[in-house]
Amino acid sequence: MEGMLANNLTSLSGEPDRPKLTTSTEGDGNAYRIYFEDTESGGSTVLRHNIKYKAEHAPEWINDTVNGSHSYLLKDLEWATHYQVQVAAENRISESLETFLNFTTPEQPPSLPSAGSATGEKAKVGTGGIIGIILLIFLVLLVVVDVTCYYTNQCGILMCIAVNVLGKPVAAAKRLEQEMGVTSSR
Repeated sequence: MEGMLANNLTSLSGEPDRPKLTTSTEGDGNAYRIYFEDTESGGSTVLRHNIKYKAEHAPEWINDTVNGSHSYLLKDLEWATHYQVQVAAENRISESLETFLNFTTPEQPPSLPSAGSATGEKAKVGTGGIIGIILLIFLVLLVVVDVTCYYTNQCGILMCIAVNVLGKPVAAAKRLEQEMGVTSSR
């Protein structure tokens, strides 16, 4: 007799049974998808599911209705917070008793490390870095060309520095002095 009384309390004539609920996390962990399964519709097709949820510390419930779907996504939930959910199935005759669900969202994951850290992320070179690399290439080319000119033709910036700063005589002037010395000895 008690079993019959319990069944009569949970489902009246034409009223759908409480939906069975399952959940899964989605995204970064602060979104939960609630799946509802209707076991008995009370002789009339379930038209919608009425959902109420709130964070345990929140004063007001958030209400929503799902038509024609068997899942609902709770998104942008607070991290490390306990949530209470109530879902009721509704057909054209009446609404079922609510099914209760409680869950807690995980702790917020640590922030992503900045670029260039030791986690394997590649550092990006900005416009200034590209300009600096191009200038360095031109400077290296200038030095290579100048060193080549210094040793082959006795000219260039290095030759100018050698003559004016270090006092090294120019090769052409040295030959001229040698020629003059040779002619003067005759």
